[in-house]
Amino acid sequence: MDIEEDPENEDADDNEEIEDLGKDDLPVLVIEEPEDEDAEDDEILMAEEKLESSLTQNQQMTLKRKVLLPLKKHLLSIEGDQNNDKKTRIRSDVAIAIIKLIRIFPIQSFNQELIGTLHSIGKCLRAKDEPSRTEARKTLCSILRELGPFFLGFVVKELKFSLTLGFEVHTRNFTLF
Repeated sequence: MDIEEDPENEDADDNEEIEDLGKDDLPVLVIEEPEDEDAEDDEILMAEEKLESSLTQNQQMTLKRKVLLPLKKHLLSIEGDQNNDKKTRIRSDVAIAIIKLIRIFPIQSFNQELIGTLHSIGKCLRAKDEPSRTEARKTLCSILRELGPFFLGFVVKELKFSLTLGFEVHTRNFTLF
């Protein structure tokens, strides 16, 4: 014997069930983060190591001449105002591009290029123009985010050598703290 249910009754039953649910009974959507973020970082590092080991001397020199040198030329922008005061500003996007590029170089070349880039940021921190210094600090933070905490000591040491005179020491201390 088949029992046919009235479609109107089904809707009424569903509405009663919904009304019976309180706020505590509502389902909660739980979004889970990936458990192993370190695995992704390890995969990226392994890919970079493979790229580094496959980078020949000729390829490295070509990258330096054709890509890195033009990027370095665009790293700093020098602007003159009405009083002929030159303001040096750093382009943070170009600095990040340089850091990403030099990460694939062998360690000696990487260290050389990193020191040069940090020295350019130090030039902007020496400026008396506050917006230039603020932009340089933001760029420094972005670079450290890209490189990771391992390079923090290296960056601090490089700032120590770059900013040594008068107000530069105060600027360095403000930047670091």
